[in-house]
Amino acid sequence: MLFCKEEDYVLVQSIFAPLADVLRRAGVQAKEVDFVLLAGGSSMIPQLKTSLASFFDGARVESFPDSTGSQTAIARGAAWAAAWKTATGKPLIKPVTGATLALQLMNREQLPLVQAGTDVPYPLDGSWRSVSGLSLPNPFNGTLSVKIIAMPDQNEMPTAFATSCRPWEWK
Repeated sequence: MLFCKEEDYVLVQSIFAPLADVLRRAGVQAKEVDFVLLAGGSSMIPQLKTSLASFFDGARVESFPDSTGSQTAIARGAAWAAAWKTATGKPLIKPVTGATLALQLMNREQLPLVQAGTDVPYPLDGSWRSVSGLSLPNPFNGTLSVKIIAMPDQNEMPTAFATSCRPWEWK
């Protein structure tokens, strides 16, 4: 979580933390943003529009004129993206990794797997990615701890596999 602070017994995060993180990763300052379009149910909260106008000082902050347009904007955007991909065979927006993804093993240096700016899904042909220079000592009787991290910030990425296992459990 970004910009977290503890006050008494409550963990607090600024609503601007995700925005600040996205801007930082993109290398853009808030003052460089010219236009902000609000979409979704929360965009109908007047205080949100006011707060975002202050955060993006100088930017024009707009929302849809009615609640139906605001609440269906995301679904319509997804429908347009799907139609574009069906018609052209290419995505409307080219998805790429925002950070270098690396493998972090206990007591070892990070081993970069996917460089920042690489097209996703990766590899595009659906094959496996292999990395040389990674092996377990023989015999190995300990527990292996594996993390996937985003570099250079060292943020741990959520994974769908067990991150600790014993060698005899490997298949």
